[in-house]
Amino acid sequence: MRLSRFVFLFAGLVVLGALVQQHASRQAARIFGNATYVMWDGYAAQSATLVDGVHDEPYLYVRYDDKYVYGDFNDDGARDAAVIVVENNGGNADWYTLTFLINDGEQLVHRASRVLDDRAIINSMQETDGTVLIDMFVH
Repeated sequence: MRLSRFVFLFAGLVVLGALVQQHASRQAARIFGNATYVMWDGYAAQSATLVDGVHDEPYLYVRYDDKYVYGDFNDDGARDAAVIVVENNGGNADWYTLTFLINDGEQLVHRASRVLDDRAIINSMQETDGTVLIDMFVH
């Protein structure tokens, strides 16, 4: 009888954890999937405002990749975000880019980026002491 209660409690905690994670993912998609990013194509900077996770116009396609971490990346005590977006300027290369959205006191604003690779496979991201660690495969 005690074991069945433990199993039931454990299963309930697993379900609760999954629901919390799902809610956090939906909230992140609303924030990062509707943000404005500044993309650099090698010639000029161009703003890309995502709507429901996508910005699509000729020669600039950008999408939110459902990968992010929160942290304080400029050491001001406010919560910032590091987000992966995927950019395509035409052709067959999807460039995975790490973008930093810095909290300006009112909202998260794209302030810096680093291209990771085209066709990168991002296994995981984590934040440690204001540093973003990414486990990924590159070609």
